Amino acid sequence: MTDSSDGSAANQVMASQEDEEPDQRLTFDVVTQSGDWRAFEPIASHLQSISKGLVEHLRLPAADCQVCLALCSDDAVQAMNAQYRAKDYATNVLSYPAMRAVPNDSEYLFLGDLAIADHVLLSEAEAMNISPAAHFSHIVLHGVLHLLSFDHIYDQEASEMEALETEILAKLGIADPYAEAELEQA
Repeated sequence: MTDSSDGSAANQVMASQEDEEPDQRLTFDVVTQSGDWRAFEPIASHLQSISKGLVEHLRLPAADCQVCLALCSDDAVQAMNAQYRAKDYATNVLSYPAMRAVPNDSEYLFLGDLAIADHVLLSEAEAMNISPAAHFSHIVLHGVLHLLSFDHIYDQEASEMEALETEILAKLGIADPYAEAELEQA
C-alpha cells in the first residue's frame, strides 16, 4: 500500500476525552491507497466517534490499541479478497488480525489491518437508503470487531456481534443497520 499521509490529524485519529486522559485509546492510522473517498468526509471525525464508542463500550485488550485502515478502490479490495480468501469479488471490508491470542497485560497492541472498498460502501449505502457516512462508520466498527475476534459465521455469534454493533452505533446516533433485514425475515 502507498501511504499518502501528510502527517495531519486526519491520518492519526484516536478517542479522547476533553479534560481527562482516557484509560484506553484506539488509534486509527489511515492510509489512502486508492479510490474516491470524498463522499465519506470528514473521515477523521467518523473514526474518532467509532473509537470513542468502542472504548466506552468494550474493555480493549491493551491501554493503547492501533488499527491500520486502508481506504481502497473496489479493484484493490477484490485483488486482496482473491489472493487471501480465494473469493474473486470486492467486499465492503477485509480484516487482517495481527494476533489471534490477545495478551491482557500489554500497554500497546496493534490489532491489525482493515481494507475497505469505496464503491461497494457507496452502493450498499444507496441500496439501504442510508448516508455514506453512517455506513462507513458501521463497516469500520464491524471490521474492528473482527480484529477483536468477534465473528458471524454461526447464528449465535452473528446475533452477538450484530447486537454489539447496534448498541455502539445507537450511541453514535446511527440507526440499526440490521433493522430492515429483521423486518424482511419476519
